[in-house]
Amino acid sequence: MRQNVVSIVRCTPKPGKTEEVLDVLREVAPSIHDEDGCLLYAIHVADDGDIWFVEKWEDLAAVERHATQSPVIPILQARTSPLLEGPPIVINTTAVPIGGAKGAI
Repeated sequence: MRQNVVSIVRCTPKPGKTEEVLDVLREVAPSIHDEDGCLLYAIHVADDGDIWFVEKWEDLAAVERHATQSPVIPILQARTSPLLEGPPIVINTTAVPIGGAKGAI
């Protein structure tokens, strides 16, 4: 059985650059939504300006395709790298459903 993978990604923009990073993400997100295996690609901003992605993929193969073959990733990296404090931190997880439908993404 294929198990969904939820990726949690943290990007730390340089001071005053959060909105510029979000502008790039607004442009590329629809293309990522259309990628094979993408079930969710949601972007959130924390009070400190850090940008958090919550991504849900059909399986690890879909995550790996996105990371290595997506035509969007090189564009995203080229346009956002100068705006970030460092590379994004990516954590891939699998659900441990607890408590019914509300217990997993």
